[in-house]
Amino acid sequence: MIDYNSIVRLVLKLSGVGLVVYGGVSLSSYLPALIHTDSWSEWPALIIFANLAALAMPFLFGMFLWLFPAPVANTIVRGAAAGSQSETLLSHELERIGIALLGLYLFYRAVSDLIYQLMIHRAKVAALGNVRAPDDFPALMTATVIELVLALIFLLQAKGLVNLFRKVRGYPGSAL
Repeated sequence: MIDYNSIVRLVLKLSGVGLVVYGGVSLSSYLPALIHTDSWSEWPALIIFANLAALAMPFLFGMFLWLFPAPVANTIVRGAAAGSQSETLLSHELERIGIALLGLYLFYRAVSDLIYQLMIHRAKVAALGNVRAPDDFPALMTATVIELVLALIFLLQAKGLVNLFRKVRGYPGSAL
């Protein structure tokens, strides 16, 4: 049986892998600038340092999460063991706040994605006219609308989601 601490460790390890992949994808955006640079004297030292730091941080943090998930998980899950009766109202509220913050983040991303997709589509229509080229606009808009709906659910139903999560975890007295 997987306990709560094991799930947190798994999520931390997967987050570490995600950060390393993100760092690798970010690296690909720097390669054209490096290939087309005639001399390194064009690049001030501060810009080089900022770029290296921006590339190194996801790799370092991701590797830390992958190699040392247990200490981080123990810090996150500190206190009562999974299934313990001694959970406090504070932990319940912190989970609710975390879900609401996740909803707020998703809402921000969904609105900015929605604006971006609409502006790009409008620019394509203005540039191409009524010529219908293969377009991924419907798929991107569908994903953005789903993200917006999830964000609103997380924002407006955070308390209900916490109760649902507690019920799934098997905590007694968790009402849906």
